[in-house]
Amino acid sequence: MLLFKFNKTAIEPYPTTLAIEEFRVLWERDKSKDKGIALKELAFVYFTADYKSTYLSFPAEERDQAIKEDIFKGQYVPDQAVLNAVDKYNQLQKTPSMRLIKAAQNTLEELINYFNSVNFTERDKRGQPVYKVTDVTKAMGDTAKVAESLAKLDEKIRKELQENTRARGGEESGAFEDIDPT
Repeated sequence: MLLFKFNKTAIEPYPTTLAIEEFRVLWERDKSKDKGIALKELAFVYFTADYKSTYLSFPAEERDQAIKEDIFKGQYVPDQAVLNAVDKYNQLQKTPSMRLIKAAQNTLEELINYFNSVNFTERDKRGQPVYKVTDVTKAMGDTAKVAESLAKLDEKIRKELQENTRARGGEESGAFEDIDPT
């Protein structure tokens, strides 16, 4: 389901998106003519929750802060209405494949944290190494297989999304292209 379209400077909701209460609340509470705050909050929702968000490359603990800085240029604390919109966005894009890749991404993040914590000089109570080089290198080899599987799953999901998104005239949109469903 396409919820937003992109112009040169902003992410905008499709009219059908505003039929969904969680997004309409953000839109209607911004009484300004240009809807500047609503557009920023919807951009926050998109970048926080969308599967194709460019911010997914950030570690989870840094992602929200980076989005807040880039969109709001300072301190921003999303209120319950924004968090509800994020939750709704997540619900609307869930497919079995999407849930699987999210779980795999979380696991990959844990693996990254594991490798970041490896200290070959750390010893247990008996003076033995806590981390053995052979164990860590084997885990690294297994992680490469996980990353490869994740890339294949990612490609499968992109194809699913592309199949579900048809442009006018029967043409297909690109994997990263959003089209106007109207």
